[in-house]
Amino acid sequence: MFFIFSLTIHATFTDTPPVIDGRIEDVWKRAEPVTAFFQQEPDNGEPATESTEVYILTDREALYFGVICHTPGRHPDARVTEWDNVTGDLITFILDTFRDGNTAYVFKVSAGGAQCDGIVSAGGSNWCYSWNGVWFARVKVYEDRWTCEVKIPYKSIRFGNPPWGIEIRRYIPPRDEVVYLKPWKQDEQFRISEIPEFAGITPEVKGRFFEVYPVGVAGAWLDSVPTREDIIARAGLDLSWSPTTRFTLNITVNPDYAEIEADPYSFTLGKYPVYLAEKRPFFLEGQEMFDVRGSFSLGGGPLELFYSRKIGMPAANDYIPIRIGVKATLQERLFEGGIIYAWTGEKNSIPEAHFLVLRPRFLFGRGSGIGAFVEGKLSSQETLAVLSGDVVLSMGRGKALFQYAFCDSSGVKGNGLYATYNWVGRGIWFGVGYKNVDSLFPISSIGYVPYHGEILGGGIGRMHFSIGPFRSLWYGVFGGINRENTPEFSKSIGIYHNFTLRNLWGFNMNAHIGEVYENYMDSTYHFITKNIHLSFWNNWASRVHVRISAGGAYSLNYHTSSVGYQTWVRPNVAWRILPQLLLDTGLSLTSWENPDTTEWSDYISWSGNLCWYFSPTLSLAVRLSRTWLEGKCVETRINPVLSWMFSPKSWFYVVYSLYGSGDELPWRDPEHWDSFGVLKVRYLVYF
Repeated sequence: MFFIFSLTIHATFTDTPPVIDGRIEDVWKRAEPVTAFFQQEPDNGEPATESTEVYILTDREALYFGVICHTPGRHPDARVTEWDNVTGDLITFILDTFRDGNTAYVFKVSAGGAQCDGIVSAGGSNWCYSWNGVWFARVKVYEDRWTCEVKIPYKSIRFGNPPWGIEIRRYIPPRDEVVYLKPWKQDEQFRISEIPEFAGITPEVKGRFFEVYPVGVAGAWLDSVPTREDIIARAGLDLSWSPTTRFTLNITVNPDYAEIEADPYSFTLGKYPVYLAEKRPFFLEGQEMFDVRGSFSLGGGPLELFYSRKIGMPAANDYIPIRIGVKATLQERLFEGGIIYAWTGEKNSIPEAHFLVLRPRFLFGRGSGIGAFVEGKLSSQETLAVLSGDVVLSMGRGKALFQYAFCDSSGVKGNGLYATYNWVGRGIWFGVGYKNVDSLFPISSIGYVPYHGEILGGGIGRMHFSIGPFRSLWYGVFGGINRENTPEFSKSIGIYHNFTLRNLWGFNMNAHIGEVYENYMDSTYHFITKNIHLSFWNNWASRVHVRISAGGAYSLNYHTSSVGYQTWVRPNVAWRILPQLLLDTGLSLTSWENPDTTEWSDYISWSGNLCWYFSPTLSLAVRLSRTWLEGKCVETRINPVLSWMFSPKSWFYVVYSLYGSGDELPWRDPEHWDSFGVLKVRYLVYF
């Protein structure tokens, strides 16, 4: 039987699993439905305005969910989107399979049939959707409801002994309504440790899927008849084997660099390099175990001691080859950790190198833990060693982190320290953080720690919900001091304001002012900085989504190495023309003043993306972008992409790219244009 008692959910065993076709057949009636859902937003604690029935079955091989989402008086919002990009009516399942209160799997399904999966870690504060699993879902849409069937093979996830933890979340677009099994308060953080208990699970599998994951990429320059030098061809292989449900071994040989899932180009007036997300399957498996970034941000954020993009990073418009990589990860109820070894080859005067990363973490309490990093890099140019420790304490509504690291790169030594505490609840948010990184902390060849200096920051504010015309209202003050390679401390204070109206339009504003001492290119600048940032938006549930951000500052311009005024405006519009057709376009205008001549320079970037979703697994997108610098067009890209996910985690891409560096379009000035075509296939074979 299936029932709720003291927020405990029980699954029902079946010998005849359901057919996953989106239709709720009689086999589901063996289980009693879960029907009690409560609003988190907008009317906190009230019952959901639309009823939901969730049936849960289990056998020895998989976990099954059958869902009926009623939509009285309206047709379900069944927009068609791609994998990991779900919107419209949604149902989400959150599974804490070790019942440790630290990490959980996330599975989402939309009424349009799209799926999304990921992992939430750090006790519930870090949500990452880079993980992709093997699971199945189908939907059926009616006039006044939509139904969904989900199958999650036990071989596709890590797990411990029952009971687990479970939370089910439904999103109802017209009211921007969010409902859960547990009546979460609006002024508290989501905590895995407090989700309902999930009993009755009956897995009898002894390991996870054995995955063979080959990839092939072929491309050619198409400006003329291709020669051998114009053609590229590469093949790589990823292997994943889990002899138990807790331990996984990954091996990669000549891995794919995800050129087609390309990094966005970003223009910045800042002095730090742009942070880019990892997309390679080998590094994505168990990524959350190597990550403390994303959970804490006050005081400059924690030290990211391992940045996997440093292994096989770009080198002069090419990539350093990874000859072989081996990774092992282990997760138990009170322990998680992993080890990575990678051997990279020589490329463009960069010598071959060996990387080693060891990350153990012991868990205690709910969301608390103590961990370490042991890292090394060995090449003919550098011998690097890193040793660090970190402690996370989750104390009710508060959370604290302490982190220390020592790094030695060929005799150059340095230390890094970070500590923070934040608290959310009872209508108040509060946080404080401190970071101190030695100027010679030589972590750049394996980590991402761009700030070297000392910083202390914090803030406090209030939260209100359902007050007057406001659906939510946040405001507060923040401030801090910092010193980066200067003898004096910079000082600043600011205000923060954010609200969402009941008509689902929102506004955000933050502004600060302070005295700045800035060292850049061996020159020290001293000035009074002023900065304001504004943004307006409407909710994604609408057919047309608009977001406009704008701001201005008097600060140091790292593009020109001068102090002056800067402004920026970034409007973006996403128009769902049809359930299958999306037009997304945006403009970025950045201007800065030359203080010597009082003249202004402009950087303008426009991008547009017209995408037709034939199904959640097949789409054709045409991406266009154009960039102007100081009134001159410096770059134009035209990039159609056909993407087909023909099997779980298996993709076929056809890509054509036109790149131009002048004002004229290709049919008027073909000499200044390059064109390139690519075919890419990644196919998962699993047993």
